Parts: sequence; C-alpha cells; structure tokens
Amino acid sequence: MSESITCPKCRKVSFNPNDIRERYCGNCSQYHDTMLQIATPEPVTDGEFVLTGGTKGGSTEIWDRGGVSWHKAPRPRRWHRCRVQTRGWFNDFDLVERCACGAIRLNGRSWLERNQRRRSR
Repeated sequence: MSESITCPKCRKVSFNPNDIRERYCGNCSQYHDTMLQIATPEPVTDGEFVLTGGTKGGSTEIWDRGGVSWHKAPRPRRWHRCRVQTRGWFNDFDLVERCACGAIRLNGRSWLERNQRRRSR
C-alpha cells in the first residue's frame, strides 16, 4: 500500500511523494500547515465588558466584566451593592444580569436571590 496525504480543506487525496513530503495540496495550491493556522480574533469589547458568548448583533450575546464570568469572579463581601459582572441578551430583547455574588436581575429591575455564592459557616 502506497503512502498518501489528504487535504484538510478539500479532502482530495494525493499519492505524490513531493506533496506528502511538503504537506502540499495541488488542488488548493496551499500548504497544509498554512491552511491549519487559525487566527486568534481580537476580543470584542464594550468598555469594561468582553463578549464571551454568542455573536455581537446576534439573538444571543453574553458579556463579562474583564472577560471573567460571574461564577468565576471573586465573591464580594456579604453586605455589598450588587454590580453587573455578566450580562446577556437573549432573543434580542431579554436582558439578564448577574452579580458575582450570584444575584440575578431581569430587564433592569431589582436584584433577586442575592448572596447565592456565600459560603455557609
């Protein structure tokens, strides 16, 4: 059985020893290593918040303060003023915000279920 190489892009198989040695696809006219390089996109930011889920302008967006999700952020002191750590829009109109303490706020109303991440004594 002779050696072969399959292009990761067009899935064509080549038995040419030069293509195998150079990891080259004659159909795409590209080297496999070049095709497999994935560019790391710049993070999408909005002030302090970084887009960590969904797509900007899509039906779902999740933004985290400093790129840290609410459940991974340091816990605030017990008696604190809640502030948004994670915010998300779902179905283009429902705004959900989470504080690092675990509190949740829907559509800008009052905070609910505060201190859900507090440790028991």
